[in-house]
Amino acid sequence: MWLARTLMVVMTAGQLVLASGQTYNRRYDPFEQDQPQVAWGIDDNGSNGFVISGTGYYLDTVYQYTVPFIIHIDEEGQVLFENKMLGGMSSFYAGWANCAQRTTDGGLIIGGSTYRPDDLQTTMLYRFDALGDSSWVSEFGSGNGESLIGRQAIQAKDGGYVVCGEQAETGVLDGFLIKTDTVGNEQWRRYYGGPLYWDYATTVDTTVDEGYFIGGASQRSPTNFDMWVLRLTSSGDTLWTKRWGSQYDEPNAHLTTKANGNPVIGSAWGYAPEFDLTRCYMAELDQSNGAIVWQREYGPIVYSAGFLTAKEVRPSEGHIAAGFTFSDGGAYNRGVLLRTADNGDSLWMRNYSYYDSLMIDGIGQFKDVIPTNEGGFIACGYTQGLSTGVYPPGYSQDVWVVKVDSLGCIIPGCDDISTVITVQATNLKDALLVYPNPAHGSTTVKVTLPAGSPFAEDLRLRLVSAQGQEVLVQNATVGENQLPLKGLAGGIYYLHLTNGSTWLSGTKLIVE
Repeated sequence: MWLARTLMVVMTAGQLVLASGQTYNRRYDPFEQDQPQVAWGIDDNGSNGFVISGTGYYLDTVYQYTVPFIIHIDEEGQVLFENKMLGGMSSFYAGWANCAQRTTDGGLIIGGSTYRPDDLQTTMLYRFDALGDSSWVSEFGSGNGESLIGRQAIQAKDGGYVVCGEQAETGVLDGFLIKTDTVGNEQWRRYYGGPLYWDYATTVDTTVDEGYFIGGASQRSPTNFDMWVLRLTSSGDTLWTKRWGSQYDEPNAHLTTKANGNPVIGSAWGYAPEFDLTRCYMAELDQSNGAIVWQREYGPIVYSAGFLTAKEVRPSEGHIAAGFTFSDGGAYNRGVLLRTADNGDSLWMRNYSYYDSLMIDGIGQFKDVIPTNEGGFIACGYTQGLSTGVYPPGYSQDVWVVKVDSLGCIIPGCDDISTVITVQATNLKDALLVYPNPAHGSTTVKVTLPAGSPFAEDLRLRLVSAQGQEVLVQNATVGENQLPLKGLAGGIYYLHLTNGSTWLSGTKLIVE
């Protein structure tokens, strides 16, 4: 069951603009202690890259506890600096997917929680300035035996902040929204939900006026969770409530507000009890009454799949969504990105798996995604490595960042090859070595894959021109392969290594 409940750090008719900027796959370990960590949010860092927010386990000489962190990276993915917020012997953590937001002064606001010594949770606001230094921390708790579990924080239009989450008492769980001033002092707090079952508020955004949308999940009966969205006034009063879903369980409705004022929803549609079978889902709601403008399902029905964030790319140019899906047979989960038109029609949908010379089974999830200035996208989450839980030395559950072009490709041209590519294995860039390059007449392609790789058989080399035409396809084996180039016009080409519907690696080839 993948609703946000308590602390659990486990660790495709719109316009497409072709991106030509640097793409990459990166793995980060900000604590360097072989401990699990996860990135929950990514935001533009103004003029120089991106800022990643997350949570990780931290070890001192005696205790292990969780702390929030931020990582500033440049456009190429190199770390500029890191900042960890250590809090004594308490466990602090960032709230949920897309839990942070850039503020108008270039800083960052993060929603989250902490565990107190009495085992209750309190909601936290973490404020960082434009230089990445901690500005202030605000804590909110009732003091009457309830836990306040903080999820997402955003800046309100008056310059203050709001943070959503759920409050938990024995047998009762309701959503809440807390409004603060510009320095984190609480101004008001409102609770939402019914008296009988559990209600979660995991995401919040501003409306076109001074109000708010909050999204989450609502338990309609003891055996059925539905998606749940509310529109609120500037003071937190409810204007309308929308609950919808199948006869089975649906997870949280993750929302952001479009330029037209409507909320777009990323979630999953249920096909079995207890979230055992789901399918990726998006919808747009009418801001005036919560009516469904459009709704779509994407990809296969699998053991577990869904979007943890959905956002408008640019006004009237469609959406980008990020989350996870399970591999065929349900062996492990992968990161998933979906690009849609403005009416929700799929433009492309791709899965991503982490691979390198030591890790060969590619477990991972995306928690957040944003458009880049080059027209592509950058997503963050975690990669967990071996499904057995055994890690090579120096590995742990780490922060995972994947930057792709406008078509979801790590190497340009993945969308042009004749095989329909649905999965991209990241971090196998060194699997292809071409020499000579530039080449004339023919060249040698050396294929190297990690020991035990499931992709060593049925390999194909596919050559795509800069104009997007597939000009050559041939079988390949691990080791050296001769690639004939006679008859090809001189220029830039992209060479791709595939296995069925899985893209493994690619490189640029210049033909003279």
